[in-house]
This record gives sequence, structure tokens and C-alpha cells, in this order.
Amino acid sequence: MAYGEVEHLNKSLRSALCETADTLAAIQDYRNVEVERLESRVVGEIALYGGICKTAREELKQSFSTRQQEISHRQNLEKTKSRYPQNRQQIVIAETKLQKANVEARRACENIEEKMDLFEQRKVADLKRVLKEFVQTELAFHAKALELYTKAYTHIANIEEEEDLEEFRNALKGNAAARAEVVGAGQGSSLSPVITSSREKKQSHKKRDMKKSLEKLQVEDYEEINESSSSEAG
Repeated sequence: MAYGEVEHLNKSLRSALCETADTLAAIQDYRNVEVERLESRVVGEIALYGGICKTAREELKQSFSTRQQEISHRQNLEKTKSRYPQNRQQIVIAETKLQKANVEARRACENIEEKMDLFEQRKVADLKRVLKEFVQTELAFHAKALELYTKAYTHIANIEEEEDLEEFRNALKGNAAARAEVVGAGQGSSLSPVITSSREKKQSHKKRDMKKSLEKLQVEDYEEINESSSSEAG
């Protein structure tokens, strides 16, 4: 870009360099939008499952604990029957505790099955939605990037080598002042440019800023298009 701004000769080269630089900057803008969207709508959504899975493990642990209590009460009943077969009161108490543990274990089992079913439903739905969002975002970015890279390729292909070289040779054949401009008199680019006037620089910056603004608007359009496609897919 710096070389293109100070290039006085080689007009087609200068134009191609400036246009290509603006196009590549626009691609980077789209890439930034892509990264932000992936972080919020893909990575962020998947990261939520850290807490969801932790909660599911705690609920499963509670269910196992209830089941273990049932087993413990059953073993206690068997011990009571074997040690005190004539003590009907202790046997009845142990049987009552076992029945209560059975009810709690059955309720916990039904509850955990229901939660497992809901978890699986949510997991499948969320994965489908997140993966669709990922693919749509990638498609939108790469489609726009392909369009802009094609545009950049066209700018580069439009460089008129013979015309630029002829212009350079004509400048060399001119007067001493022209030759001083060509070599840059120790200033400017290390190739063959001269330092443009402040007015030309301002015009160049103004033109580039206008193009930058247009590309920014295109980024916003890209976001709107991607959002509409996401809502339609949903």
C-alpha cells in the first residue's frame, strides 16, 4: 500500500496495488466478523455444556446414592431376620425402612430417566443448531472471500506491463528533473517511485477511506444476510 501511494509512474501498477490492498483489507474485516460470530454462536454455546454436564453428573450421583441406600436397607433387613428371627418389631421396622427406600429409589430412577431423556433431546438439538451456525458462517465468509479474491485477481491481471514500462522509459529519456524524479533523488520507494505532493496524498487517503467505509457497510450487510439465513434455517 505504501508503495502504491507514492508511485508516480506505472499508473496501472499503482492502481492495482491500491485496489488490491483495499480488497485484502475488506477480506480481513469479514474474517474478523466471522471469528466474532463463531466465538459467540459456536464456541460460546458449546462452552455452556461444561456447566450442564456438571449438573447432570451431580443428579446422577444423587440417584446412585438413593439406590445404594435401598441396597443398604435390604441388607439390614436380611441381617435382622437372621439375628433376631423372633423379634417381630425390629423386623417390621426394617421392612418399613426398606419399603420407604424402595419408593425413593423408584422415584429417583424415574426422575433420572426423565432428565436423561431431556438432556439427550437438548444435546441433539443444540448440536444440530450450533453445527448449522458454524457451517453457515463459514459458507458466508468463504463465499464473500472468494468474491473479493476474484476482484483482487482481476485488479492484478489488469496491470499493463508494457505501458508502465514505456512510461518509465519515456521518463528516463526526459530532462534532468524528470530523471531525478524517477530515481527519487534519494527519497521515496526503493524501486522507482517519487514522493507525491501533499495534495495527491490527501486525495489518495480520502479515496481509500471512502472505500474502507463502503467495505464496512458490506460487512454489516454480510451480518444481516447471515442472520436472516440463520433465522430461516431455524
